Amino acid sequence: MRYLSLSVKLFSALIFAAPSLALAQALAADPAASKSPMAGLMTFFPILAFGAIFYFLLYRPQQQQAKERKNMLLGVKRSDRVLTAGGIYGTVVNARGDILDLKLADNLKVEVNRQYVAKVIVTALAENGAKEPAIVK
Repeated sequence: MRYLSLSVKLFSALIFAAPSLALAQALAADPAASKSPMAGLMTFFPILAFGAIFYFLLYRPQQQQAKERKNMLLGVKRSDRVLTAGGIYGTVVNARGDILDLKLADNLKVEVNRQYVAKVIVTALAENGAKEPAIVK
């Protein structure tokens, strides 16, 4: 176990120290390169590249999903069939603020917080005005 910890520390030291060591050697070998305005930019280029990758692959899609979910929750209306986070299917009878009244059976109604709606299964009417309900995927 001790050897594994030591090898992980050695590996991480090589991964993080090698680029800075290579940059230091390159700047020491060519003193004119340290005065170049591009040298400073090239130093920060990997950091900027990782930041851009992080933004486009992680942060932006998460923000888009949060926006879609917020719009979905705000769009829940009467007669919508929904699936709750607990796995219960119900039809919205009344929507008031953050509380939805769901009809689960003929004589069974429950109150659910709007945030616990996982998915809108069927909307009241289709977007194109058809009389058939639209299925939301």
